[in-house]
Amino acid sequence: MKVIIKSLEGKSRDHEITLNTTVGALRAEIAKENGVLPPQIKLVHKGVILTVDDKKAVDCGVHDGDFIVCMVTKSVSAVAPKKEESVPVPASKPKPVEEKKEQKETAPTSAHDQTVKNLMAMGFSKANVELALQAAEDNQEHAIEFLLNV
Repeated sequence: MKVIIKSLEGKSRDHEITLNTTVGALRAEIAKENGVLPPQIKLVHKGVILTVDDKKAVDCGVHDGDFIVCMVTKSVSAVAPKKEESVPVPASKPKPVEEKKEQKETAPTSAHDQTVKNLMAMGFSKANVELALQAAEDNQEHAIEFLLNV
C-alpha cells in the first residue's frame, strides 16, 4: 500500500509499504533516503508520534493513502520514549494573551498562517498548534518540540 511521507518544508512523496512493514523499518528507509541516522527521524501519524519500532505500521492505524509527517531532528536524543503517546497541550504561557493578540494584528499573518497549516498537517488540532506557537513565540521548531515532547 502507498502512504504519503510529508516533510515540514511541505515536500511530499509516495512511499510503498506492506502490511508487515514495521515503524522501525519505515524509519530506517526514510533515514537512509535523507542521509541521517534512524533515531533522528520522528514520524507523526494523526497527531501521534510513532515510537515503537517493532510495531507494524498498520497496527498504529496507518492505512493506504494516509500521510505520515517526517521530522528530521538536528541531534539524536539520549533517551527515546518506548511507547506511543498522544500530544498534550503545553501547560504554561510565557506571555499574556492580550499582548500577543496585539502583535498578531499589526504583523503580517501569512507566515503565521502557513506555520499553523504546516503543523495542522502533522495532525495536531488548531487549538494545540496556536497554544504551542504562542508558547514558542511563533518559532515553528520550538512549537514542534512543545507539541511532540510536552
